[in-house]
Amino acid sequence: MEIAFTAHDILERITSKRVCEMALRWNLQGHLDEMQLHLKSAMQESFHDQNGALELLRNALSKADKIFDELEVHTLQSQMQPLQRLELSKVRNFFCSVEVLAFRVQIGSRIRNLNSRLVELQIHWMTNLHQLGPSDQRERILMPRPNPVEHIDVFGRENDKEKIVEVLLGLTNESATSVIPVFGIGGIGKTTLAKMVYNDARVMRQFQLQIWVNASRVSDANKLVEKAIKSALGNEVADLRNLNEAELQMIFHKVLLKRTYLLVLDDLWVDEGQWNELMRLLAGGHGNMILVTTRSESVASIAGTVPTYNLGGLLDDDCLALFMRKASAEGEEIQNSPNLLSIGAEITKKCEGVPLDAVVLGSSLYKETSQCHWEWIRDHRIWDSGQSAISTLSALKISYEKLPCYLKVCLAYSSVFLESDIQIDKLIQLWMAQGIIHSSTGCHEPEEIGMQYFEELRSRSFFQETEGTHPLFIPVCKMHDFVHYIAEAVVEGECSAILSHSQNIPKYVRHIAFSDYDLSGKELPRSLSDHSMLRTIFFPVEGVGPTSTSFVETCISRFKHLRLLDLSDSCFEVLPNSIEELKHLKYLDVSANRYMRSLPNAICKLQNLQTLRVAYCTKLEVLPSYAENMINLRHLYMTTRQEVFSDNVIGCLAALRSLHIYSCKNLVSVSEGLQHLTSLMTLAIVDCPRLTFLPSSMKYLIALKSLYIIDCEALTLLEWQDIEGIKMLRSLVIGGLPQLESKDVQCLRSLQSLVISGLPHFVALPRWLEGAACTLRHLRVERCPNFMAFPEWLGDLTGLEQIEVLECLKLSSLPEGIRGLTNLKVLTIDSCPKLSEACQSMDKAKINHIAKIIIDSVFIK
Repeated sequence: MEIAFTAHDILERITSKRVCEMALRWNLQGHLDEMQLHLKSAMQESFHDQNGALELLRNALSKADKIFDELEVHTLQSQMQPLQRLELSKVRNFFCSVEVLAFRVQIGSRIRNLNSRLVELQIHWMTNLHQLGPSDQRERILMPRPNPVEHIDVFGRENDKEKIVEVLLGLTNESATSVIPVFGIGGIGKTTLAKMVYNDARVMRQFQLQIWVNASRVSDANKLVEKAIKSALGNEVADLRNLNEAELQMIFHKVLLKRTYLLVLDDLWVDEGQWNELMRLLAGGHGNMILVTTRSESVASIAGTVPTYNLGGLLDDDCLALFMRKASAEGEEIQNSPNLLSIGAEITKKCEGVPLDAVVLGSSLYKETSQCHWEWIRDHRIWDSGQSAISTLSALKISYEKLPCYLKVCLAYSSVFLESDIQIDKLIQLWMAQGIIHSSTGCHEPEEIGMQYFEELRSRSFFQETEGTHPLFIPVCKMHDFVHYIAEAVVEGECSAILSHSQNIPKYVRHIAFSDYDLSGKELPRSLSDHSMLRTIFFPVEGVGPTSTSFVETCISRFKHLRLLDLSDSCFEVLPNSIEELKHLKYLDVSANRYMRSLPNAICKLQNLQTLRVAYCTKLEVLPSYAENMINLRHLYMTTRQEVFSDNVIGCLAALRSLHIYSCKNLVSVSEGLQHLTSLMTLAIVDCPRLTFLPSSMKYLIALKSLYIIDCEALTLLEWQDIEGIKMLRSLVIGGLPQLESKDVQCLRSLQSLVISGLPHFVALPRWLEGAACTLRHLRVERCPNFMAFPEWLGDLTGLEQIEVLECLKLSSLPEGIRGLTNLKVLTIDSCPKLSEACQSMDKAKINHIAKIIIDSVFIK
């Protein structure tokens, strides 16, 4: 009670008028916002703490109390200073100013240190969750499993894997951290090999913690450690970007808790100084291992404590087998055509054993049985032109040439993404903003056409879709560096990644992506002053965004033809009214701005706007009041402090196709104006802890296909039988709710995918699922500690193609009915010890008909 009272008092003082005014004058608002965030998180976790950390929280609260006592005293003193200054000499005034500056610096430092302490406490509770009994654990959907490496089909790398695993296991008794470098050219399969090692059962048994970091395009040591912490904790961790080396090192070792770990640094590019700095941060521990993959012999030499493993190409037969797998789903068409087999063998010889080449060229011939198409690739002039010094680039260029024009444009524009992970819905919205999605008939939604474009590019291996690592189950893809290189080459001079101090910007550039980690957003490069026809300003690097309103004002005044303006991760307080001057703007992103309290009503004059992202703007009070003019708005992502959304705001957005409500902590009711959103296809309500019911107006959402209800801890779904409008629902994700009713619901007869995650009281599948017996394709149940058994009627869900079961500790067997699921192609079981054992013994016969079975990251078949 004492802790709760003190914490509540401090939270009140943080938001008091006096403190806010002082924070704004002294530029401390960001630190106070962090404190508020960390303190709320710590208070939530404290109720579940059983490891003696309450005393640490009490001490932290005591320090916070002292800080605000001193701040309030100083505020009162400052109010007297105008009167006192009339009587003070200039010399005394000078020393008073110095004292104020010293106090400001001291307070800022103390708040920063306290924030680090609160982060440490949060890390403590997160890393000790595994010590709690099932009844004490809080299952939160926003903490996905920390083993993000997807399962993969591989040809010809088993011997390489065995050699590295042998070296790795032989070094586990070393006192210092060992580093195994794997070197190879781009596309040779280094990442694939690292995934094989990472997923090996012997490796998983040896290390208590496994961490995967995509190090591509990241050379800063602090950034790499930050990525490692997020990987270890499944991304649910407070903002670590402002911490120094010592603080990051403390948190990293706190996460490890003296556990042995394997850290994979995939596609590493660092110099010797950067590597030494990273190793200082990671120093300590016994038996730890780092596996580095790199295209640089220099990096391998700098990093390795053992000889570099040089990864060579595939054998011809393995390369051909991989090519055939990509050219045809099962290879039947090729096997039945000796001529195609012979031509395929000739093509793969040109790949020189590089797996990416075989994948790209095979994918470009997917289900293509016309011999002339195969001969066109075999006899392409590029093989003899001298451009084939790097075979992978040649293969990609050939595959690119085969693309239809509309896909070439989409791929080229995608080069604006500089980081490896790309949200697919965001990618499609960017294509839409640039007008490169077209419909010949006009009968299909542009989002659907965009998804078709993406699937075509993915099927040709220009994009690789990653497995569900995003905490909100948002589909994510990645682009290989060589594919990015091809895309950049195509748009050279028109699309450019620049630094804030860049001077040589191409004359005809139309699309700009800022890539700084430290300078972007403070001021525009002077060399951009004559580029009035810019269409895109984009900040694709996480944590990098505009830092001043003047930057935004300059962009608006100079670039009147902008179609896309991404100001995410920004630090400015006011979005200027002049935003209304961007008449052509179709995409605006100001997400993750922690300072902005309101959006100008002028934003409602952007009649061409299709996508507005204001998610995780934690200070934003309300949405603008005159949204009826936003007649083309199709996608809205938002976070506000409102308790109720105005019907006049939500209800007038008739063109909306997706509505995403994130972290609205005060929200108690979603607008009944939903009834007017008859074109809405996706609704996501995430982390709204005070929301207790869904509006009855949902029955009018006749076009709704995807529904996400996540971490709404006060919401119980009791009245679903009245929500008739979700008859078209295809995908449903439910997580972090107190319970899920199993009443008979007659409206889910089109459901294709169901995810149930983080429901502590969930014990059985709801009966309403039987209504989707013929349509359900994908079922995932995870982190439901009291889920006891699948029902026998599971066998009635005859459309099922994939079942995933993760972290359901009480689940001990599969029903006999699973034998009847003849369409079931994939069964994945992870961290379910009783079920895993049963599936390899008494239940084995029940699942023999399933083509692919993965148990605890090991391919059984």
